[in-house]
Amino acid sequence: MIEILEASHGGATTLHTQLSDYETLDQLITDASVSTSIAPENVLLFMEDGRELKDEVLQEVYERGGEGGQSDAPPQQLFLFNRATFYAESPETWAVQYQEDLALPPLLNLSAISDLGQAQLPFVLASEHLQHLISLFYAQARSLAIAYTSLASHLQPLLREFDEFQERAKDQLDNEDRLIRSSKADMVMLPRIVVHDAFNKKKERRDSSDGAAEAVRTMASYVNPVKMQQVRESCQASHATHIKQFDKLASQVGDLALQSEAERRASEERAQQVADELEEGVQRFQMAISQLEVLFQNDTPSLSQDLMELDAAMREDLTILTNVKNDYTLELHIHLRQVADFQIRIAELVTPIQTLDVDLKSQAAFPHLQRLHLLPFAYAATVIEVVRRKEFALALKAWTDRLSATFATFAEREGARRREIRTEVTSQLPFVVGALDEVPLKLELSVVDGAEPLSGIAITKADIEGLTRWIQTLKDDGELQAAILDEESDPIPFLEHGVSDLIAKMDEASSELDQMIERSVLLHRSRHGHNTQDVRDRLGVLSNENEVLRRQLADRQNDHQTRVRHMEDTHEQRTRSLQTRQAELQDELVRLRTDLEEEMMARQALSTELNERAREQEHQIDQSEVISALQADLSQEKDRTTDLGVRLQEALLDIDGLRSSEASLQSQVQSMQDERSKLLQTVSDAQNGSRQLESQLAGLKAELEATTTQLGQARTERDTALKNQSAEAERLMRDHIAEADGDRAVLEHQNLTLSKQVEDIRIEMEEKITAARNMATRTADGLKAELSFTKAQLRDVQRKETILADELAIAKDAAQAMTQKDAHQADVARDAVALVAKYHDTCQRIVSTIHASSTISASTNLTLPKVAAVPLTPAETDGDKDKPMRDSVLGRSLATATNFDLDNFADAVNKTISLVKKLNKSCRHYRDHAKNKISFTAFTKGDLALFLPTRNATTRPWMAYNVSAPHHFLKVPGDKVEAWKKRDSIIARITGTEEAVAGDVSYASHGLDQEQS
Repeated sequence: MIEILEASHGGATTLHTQLSDYETLDQLITDASVSTSIAPENVLLFMEDGRELKDEVLQEVYERGGEGGQSDAPPQQLFLFNRATFYAESPETWAVQYQEDLALPPLLNLSAISDLGQAQLPFVLASEHLQHLISLFYAQARSLAIAYTSLASHLQPLLREFDEFQERAKDQLDNEDRLIRSSKADMVMLPRIVVHDAFNKKKERRDSSDGAAEAVRTMASYVNPVKMQQVRESCQASHATHIKQFDKLASQVGDLALQSEAERRASEERAQQVADELEEGVQRFQMAISQLEVLFQNDTPSLSQDLMELDAAMREDLTILTNVKNDYTLELHIHLRQVADFQIRIAELVTPIQTLDVDLKSQAAFPHLQRLHLLPFAYAATVIEVVRRKEFALALKAWTDRLSATFATFAEREGARRREIRTEVTSQLPFVVGALDEVPLKLELSVVDGAEPLSGIAITKADIEGLTRWIQTLKDDGELQAAILDEESDPIPFLEHGVSDLIAKMDEASSELDQMIERSVLLHRSRHGHNTQDVRDRLGVLSNENEVLRRQLADRQNDHQTRVRHMEDTHEQRTRSLQTRQAELQDELVRLRTDLEEEMMARQALSTELNERAREQEHQIDQSEVISALQADLSQEKDRTTDLGVRLQEALLDIDGLRSSEASLQSQVQSMQDERSKLLQTVSDAQNGSRQLESQLAGLKAELEATTTQLGQARTERDTALKNQSAEAERLMRDHIAEADGDRAVLEHQNLTLSKQVEDIRIEMEEKITAARNMATRTADGLKAELSFTKAQLRDVQRKETILADELAIAKDAAQAMTQKDAHQADVARDAVALVAKYHDTCQRIVSTIHASSTISASTNLTLPKVAAVPLTPAETDGDKDKPMRDSVLGRSLATATNFDLDNFADAVNKTISLVKKLNKSCRHYRDHAKNKISFTAFTKGDLALFLPTRNATTRPWMAYNVSAPHHFLKVPGDKVEAWKKRDSIIARITGTEEAVAGDVSYASHGLDQEQS
């Protein structure tokens, strides 16, 4: 059976199946969707242990469920989340949908209550409803905890990856910053690195030998400062971008971690707070039920009033707790929305982190700065490497010479021994052993030290010493130190330490070779003593471990006994204090019960007395003050009784607390006893381990003795075997040398033959492979071309198909439009004919105008046919009643328009336009000629006019000479009036004309007055 708990409201739905019955997750999601009415795409299931239910988890459960019967499988719980609630813009909508209704028990009917069961029924119903709310709350709280657990399972890998990325990124960013800051000092250092002449090309060395100043080359000759500055600026921009992106990502990841942790803690604290409130509500309900039992046992007169007060308090508590549950439902949906936001932010952070990591690894232009930074060290390392290789070649040659001399000495001694054996021993045999004939011993050592290419490079240790001195001079270079201070990056220590390390390694090369040869030659001398020493060392280690374990065992036993005694003393003290407190509380409980009974009896007596006095009041009105006092005393007694009841409840709660404390102490004692048993078990295990180690130690001692005996025997057997093997090896060596001499000649011949055959086969296979590769390339190119052509044809066919579909749609639309326009065709034709008639009339008028113009008709010599226009009368255009007549008129109009000679008309218009252009040119020509001719009529702007003085000697106005034209007077500038009075005439060009009345003040410069108007 599967119990599905919905996170939104905590409700449970039961599926009468097992998880092992489902082979796929889709089947389970479908069943859950049907049972909860949630869309399948919104169903998200989690196991009890917080794992999301996926196919692999379901497969694991399926395989585990197949081992036993279905009836043996325990009930399983699944927590269901509705994805729609994760991305809701308003969580209040879902919270309102899943709110719990207030379910109050039936009202108390005091008249119908006859026993305790009827009085307790509303409280029992309220308690059951509260238990239901608690079960829903715990399901919601567990679901929210699972949601945050799932969030942590996605967030923690991101945080771990980001921590690793952060370390890499900081190192790379620091490296970028170091390269940027040291680039300036590196550029300043380059001109100070003079390249050795041995590294220059032959032409450059010839120039240097001729004394050319340009032949001295430095490292700066190989670096373009302008481009390097551009690279530095580009790297600065990239570095700033990387820092900005890294800070942004670090801030986002940190905020995400802090916010998620804060929300998780807030959810846990709120869940604990709600759980405490609900548990307190349950306790209050149980207390109310207990109070009902006390009230019915005492049968007090105020039973009805107390019942009503308890019922009202119960209903108020139930209302408050229901609201608390509904408020938690709202907070749950808010937290789920936040969890979804956190998940989205986690997914969004992955890509920027990967992108920045790739950008930092790619380095962009930083390898150029890295190369610039390493140039001085690379040059120094190259010089040191040349010297080291030369010295290594010398050391290797020296060792080769020593080995050759040693072997020659040994061979000479061996030859003398053999000759002595042959003379003194083998010569005594009656036969000759040819295999023991003297064969000269010879050792040929061929060494390739790799120093031949360096023979032409004149670099020695003096150059290395010069590099060291040059590095020291850099510390006093003012320009370099200024660059170092500006950028706060000093490349000199890196260069100095690197060069020092290389020099130290170079000095150790020869001694290292000596040590390696000595170790390889003398290694076999120390191997036979290693096994005995290893056994002794192992025995000593085991003895030390045994002693350490004994000390640890004794320390643990002492600590355990001390803790046991302390726990026993503590338990006894707590038991005595609890017994004392329990006795005190029991005495207090007895006293409180006695006081309560006395107060109840006093209250009853006062009530009886009050009733009697109330009856007497009917006859004695003057005793009202006494009755008021008695009523006040009665109220005080009630308050005192209530106070005593509260104190009684507190005492009962204290007793319950003491009982729970006693139970907790008993559980602690039980846990201490369990721990003691565990410690005893540990002690016994340690003792067993000690005994096992002692037995192992005894076995190792026996093994050591046996091994020593075996070593002695092996040493004896080894000496004997070495002697026998030495003699056999000498005999086999002589035989093998003789066979090898014969085989070598055969092998050399076969080697030459096979080498030639292999070379021929290689050439032939290379040709075949080349031909096959070319054929494959051509075939692939052809297939690619065919594929491209096929794709192009396919695209063309698809395009044509699309075009034809569009044309078909257009044709359908056109056909539909044509069917709709059939009713208007007659009107369109009539309007077209009318337009043609108007066009014909216009053309006819233009032709008439051309004929009427003597200039144009004489110049063009047009002969146009005269066609009479056939206008439509209003009677002919009205309606469809005279349709035959209208059709005949339209036909005549079309015939008339068709008979009009449009070619001649166009020719006449073109010739007319040409004539107009020619006349315009002539007009411009005449106008240009007339610019310097004096005009005497129809003055316009730009004309040249002759101005003569009038008879008025006072103002002396100048009037233009004209014929049949209005009077035109010259506007004389103020500074020319006196100068022009002595002139007889003035020739001037008209720049503008104005019409005015003589005597106007504004035209006084013309020299006119009122009399000359």
